[in-house]
Amino acid sequence: MNNGLNVPMDPAWVGVKPYRLHSNIYKYVANKVGWKALAEDTNEGLFLNVALFHAEVLNGGLMQYFTNSSGREYRRMIKGLEVAGLHSVRDIVCTWINILPSDIDPDDRYRVLDYMCLDQSRIDRSQILSLQYYSILDEYYQRMNAWALGS
Repeated sequence: MNNGLNVPMDPAWVGVKPYRLHSNIYKYVANKVGWKALAEDTNEGLFLNVALFHAEVLNGGLMQYFTNSSGREYRRMIKGLEVAGLHSVRDIVCTWINILPSDIDPDDRYRVLDYMCLDQSRIDRSQILSLQYYSILDEYYQRMNAWALGS
């Protein structure tokens, strides 16, 4: 795993639950490098893309991510998943992308929304994949926190 972030461990973070530690690290990195880093292939940019993906999916599932503006950076998000060693999450994301026909680019959120909402079975498949993601959150937090802290 690439440990290029090396976020310093704040003493206030010791002993907090993994999801809270992730939230603290996410805020630290965003404040340190700014949101412009989302468009960069730096470790910080990749980390922020994955963390933003995570926040969107927690808020409304995989379809929420791909139908909001943050979904435009899905390629960097996938690259970040690979760097973090989150292959199971990457596989879920790629399965979701494969619901779309080849003529719809996943970063075209309006076409994605139109296509997905025309058929209840597509919505159902999206929800099933979102549930699969929710079932591996422990792995997500462990790997993202280790990547950020360099451990």
